[in-house]
Amino acid sequence: MRLRAHASRGFTLVEAMVAMVILSLSLAGLFGLVNTDLISLRRAEAVVASQNTLLEAYRQVQLLTLADGASGRFEINGYDCAWTASLVEPVTVGRGRVGSVGAYDHGLYAVDLALFSKSRPLGNWTFRVAQYERVRNLEIQ
Repeated sequence: MRLRAHASRGFTLVEAMVAMVILSLSLAGLFGLVNTDLISLRRAEAVVASQNTLLEAYRQVQLLTLADGASGRFEINGYDCAWTASLVEPVTVGRGRVGSVGAYDHGLYAVDLALFSKSRPLGNWTFRVAQYERVRNLEIQ
């Protein structure tokens, strides 16, 4: 009996095709994961940008002189901001240390703020702002 020696000379065409299919499926899965991560990163960046813009808009509204029913619009970092103020409690007369009438009156306002990006609403927020206004000149005797 003679034994036939079978020498392996490399990959067959079928083995190469199976390896290519396995490689392409694994690369497609890896691309899907990377793509999902990039989408999530862009969403997170948009949330951070809108939160920073909201903080800047809050600071901007605090600098405005509010009155009952006052409203306005301004632009910050490419976002449009619309706000409306309404008086929460009646304006009160400020008092000095011994209960005398002070130079300032105080008011508490509810401010409704809306952020827009390219006319697309991003959200509405309501916060309160306490403001004072000098209405009297007091003479020290």
